[in-house]
Amino acid sequence: DTINIHDASTGGFEILYLYDGTGTSYTENDGKWLESDRSVSTRSISVGSGFWYISRGTDAAGWEWAEAKPYNLD
Repeated sequence: DTINIHDASTGGFEILYLYDGTGTSYTENDGKWLESDRSVSTRSISVGSGFWYISRGTDAAGWEWAEAKPYNLD
């Protein structure tokens, strides 16, 4: 999977890659988002920023966004 984050100043976008080490012995970064240099991303997407999520999945009806909220409304 990838997330393409729009850069309003250049009109381009930055790409983050979801690492899947299936079939390899290197699993330290499984399930983590990586920058183009393959470092683990600490980037956040600010409110109002444009981005595209591109899923590798083949069953679009079975895909669901599941991101935990980093806050409580209590």
